[in-house]
Amino acid sequence: MPAGDMRLTVVYDNTTLRDDLEPEWGFGCVVEVSGKRLLFDTGGDGEILLRNMSALGFEFPGIELLMVSHDHWDHAGGLEEVLARCPCRCFLPGSAAELGERVRQAGFEPVMVGDEVELIPGVWSTGELEGPVREQGLVLKTADGPVLVTGCAHPGVENMARAVKERFGSAPYLVLGGFHMRSHSTEQVDSVVGELRSLGVKRVGPCHCTGEKVIERFEQDWGNDFLRVGCGFVLELEAE
Repeated sequence: MPAGDMRLTVVYDNTTLRDDLEPEWGFGCVVEVSGKRLLFDTGGDGEILLRNMSALGFEFPGIELLMVSHDHWDHAGGLEEVLARCPCRCFLPGSAAELGERVRQAGFEPVMVGDEVELIPGVWSTGELEGPVREQGLVLKTADGPVLVTGCAHPGVENMARAVKERFGSAPYLVLGGFHMRSHSTEQVDSVVGELRSLGVKRVGPCHCTGEKVIERFEQDWGNDFLRVGCGFVLELEAE
């Protein structure tokens, strides 16, 4: 991969694009940039996560940074298994005290994130965002604009996209990850779709907790700019 470019690989999801990968409820992806690898979320089962990562060519140790979106089992369940194999610097939501204690018990001192912060060149946390569950998103600065990766988007995927615009100067051109819309009514889905469109989100890659019917709706609305995401999904990006 040329220096300065980025690659995002989904290593954990409840659907898979490859027969040699195991789907399970949860989410996790690896971002590669500037010779470093960051793991965003650890899924619900550490052994499944590590098997999928191995099948995708990620060796251990080899992950320098770990970022957890929020303290739910399906995003932080594999935390201890990852830390046992990789001495990662961990970035956690500032209010996730129990998650921080788990990291300390594993022998590491976590970074508790409040405001937006750059993790490695071109890779940021949105900062911890308010919602039914407080959560941080991952922002990749690319030549096409920011890419927002969400774990579950508990604060609302539209609110997280708006926060990117406010904090980084432009709305995300791509939003990818769990949108947490399985229980949304048609009217609520209409509202989210409308807000993302009005913000200028050009591409979407909903997965995990979005809900199959809602994913179908995003595919209908975004057409060729819809991305089918699951275990084994790979996206090449040009760094800003």
